[in-house]
Amino acid sequence: MYTLRKPVQAVQYGEDSFQALAALVKGVHPQASVDNARGYFNAYNDGANFVVERGQWLVKIGKSLTVVSDDQFRELFEPAA
Repeated sequence: MYTLRKPVQAVQYGEDSFQALAALVKGVHPQASVDNARGYFNAYNDGANFVVERGQWLVKIGKSLTVVSDDQFRELFEPAA
C-alpha cells in the first residue's frame, strides 16, 4: 500500500468551477480544448480526452489527470493542512 507524499490539486465540477477545471487541464495539456456546452466538462485535443460530470472531481497527480466520483474522492483524500 502507498500514500501520497505531496498534496494534489483537485477541482470538483459544479456551477462555478469551469475556469478552475480549465486551468488544471491546461497545466497538463496546454493546447487542449475545453467546453461545457452539453452540461458536462469536456476536455479534448493535445492528449486530453475525458469528460467530468457535475459532482465528479478532476485530480492532478504528478503530470496526469484522473476523474473520480465524489464518493471515491472523499474516501481517498482529505483537505491538506
